[in-house]
Amino acid sequence: MSLLDLYLEKSGEINPQNASFAAKDMYLFDFTTNFRTLHSVEEGFRTFKKIGEMTEEERQAYMEESPEKAKSFVNNMIRTKLFVPRGGKPVLTVKGEVFEKFLGERLSPDDRWFIDFLFVADSYFSLKTNYIFSRTREVFDAWEKAGYTVGQIYNALIYLFNVHDVSMEEFLRTEYIIMITFRDFPEFLRAYRDSNEFEKNALHEYIVDNYSKGRYNCIVTSKFAPGALIDCETVLDDAKILFFAHYIDGSNPISLEDMLDTFEEAYTRFYRINAKRVMNFIMMYEDVFRMTYLNLFSDTREFKLDDKIIAAAKEKFEEDDLEKALIEPLDYTTTETLELLGKINSMFSVAAKEATGYKCELDGVNRCRYFTDKDTGMPYLEVHQIIPRDYAGEFDVSIERASNYAALCPHCHRLIHEATDSERFRALSELYRLRKDRLDADGIVPTNELLFAVYGIEQQKLQPGENDFAKPLLEAAQPKLAAGKGTGKQTASKTKKAATVKKAKKR
Repeated sequence: MSLLDLYLEKSGEINPQNASFAAKDMYLFDFTTNFRTLHSVEEGFRTFKKIGEMTEEERQAYMEESPEKAKSFVNNMIRTKLFVPRGGKPVLTVKGEVFEKFLGERLSPDDRWFIDFLFVADSYFSLKTNYIFSRTREVFDAWEKAGYTVGQIYNALIYLFNVHDVSMEEFLRTEYIIMITFRDFPEFLRAYRDSNEFEKNALHEYIVDNYSKGRYNCIVTSKFAPGALIDCETVLDDAKILFFAHYIDGSNPISLEDMLDTFEEAYTRFYRINAKRVMNFIMMYEDVFRMTYLNLFSDTREFKLDDKIIAAAKEKFEEDDLEKALIEPLDYTTTETLELLGKINSMFSVAAKEATGYKCELDGVNRCRYFTDKDTGMPYLEVHQIIPRDYAGEFDVSIERASNYAALCPHCHRLIHEATDSERFRALSELYRLRKDRLDADGIVPTNELLFAVYGIEQQKLQPGENDFAKPLLEAAQPKLAAGKGTGKQTASKTKKAATVKKAKKR
């Protein structure tokens, strides 16, 4: 079967009008539904700021005019970390204040794109931390599974950067258009890669002919029909994001300065910028951009502090800091908050351990194992935030509450992060139910959707009935939480029984 015949067959199997395929459109990034390009984040910012200045009645009318679209826009603007909800209104974060100053800077479009990228790099669109970088890894993984090397992917992307004012017809002749259309269909991509140039050209000419004659009846052209929300500019901008995110990510920068040098070195191969002016702006607000770097390439979520440091911090913790932490939601977009976060983490960590009498929170339902901390002589415990700081923007209140800090033994802590989805769900749902009343009292009321997103649990991988963190599991299912963690007596009993059976068989 020729490549074109296979394409036509796929166009029949996957009806372009079918909803299941519509979800696999040209958008590589979910936020594209609100921001067609990175530059449009700037206009989105201005619009959202106006929404914050509306009266309650005006905001309600705005939300009711197009509920789904408005909800998506509001969520995505909050998840840029440029705003946080306060009293039902969006309020600028420190990063948002810097972004507002950036809007007033006289910079070229290429200068602006460079800085726009840094502003949104650690956003948590679709409730995924560092969404742009994690999504880039997913897309590259899909292409690599289809047989592409990183070098081949780079070549397909770079080809677009070297073509200025690309026409739609020329764009439809690129390999990239096939790569993004069939990224979730590796068998077709393999067939495309294995085909000769004659077959590839025949396929692209068919697509171009369809488009030029206004026929939008095949997989590719249907995405560019009149009225479609996507165009050549959007797809090209996605390609830029993909390339630079992957390039920076692969360099494993060891500092903000290293990350900026890497980005500038790659970016200036294709685009001309006023490097001095761009870098001066970034370093003027170093605290914000350094926090972005830390969120992307360092773990600021878990402070590894031993009890000696915790005790010292507890003595030095000032009352006004404590009061601020307990009343006002903190701003997580600047490194100036890190020292205070360290103190808060220390206070609540020691409080969580003392509250349980140095026992794991899941001790009653999971067979926990302990060892003695050589420094304190107490059972060694780790502290886990039920709602991580990455998702603080989802709440109108501070998540820095004792109710949000749980003491866990190392085994249970690893389990909720590293085990299978089913095992993690059982442990996490039990932990959440133990804390739900206290969290609710503090105004920390996560949705079921948020909890699944926070822990990256795929519901389709769970057992029937495992679909609600707040719903008790069936009693019969509870012992599975401790699967493979039996007591020494149980293990010895099983071993003895197996030996007896073996001996009987020999007889």
